[in-house]
Amino acid sequence: MSAFDVLAAAHRLEEAGMNRRQAEAVIETARDAAAAGEPATKADLAATAADLKMEMAELKAELKAQILKWTIGAGGVYAGLIIAAVKLIPGP
Repeated sequence: MSAFDVLAAAHRLEEAGMNRRQAEAVIETARDAAAAGEPATKADLAATAADLKMEMAELKAELKAQILKWTIGAGGVYAGLIIAAVKLIPGP
């Protein structure tokens, strides 16, 4: 990897119409961004997307299982209430 020529970049920005103070601010910002770490690559983004898809599928399966559990539980409660109601109705 070649070194970034700060002075040459500042001169290029000045030649493009920026004043010296603006050019220095742009260069310092670029330097800070570069020092913050490497940017994400397409491969990084693809791996993150794959991880998220897998997690979403797991959550979906877990949610379906919870809904089924509660549906069956509620059905049992309703059946019990119906049976109790039928037993409470006086016969002929």
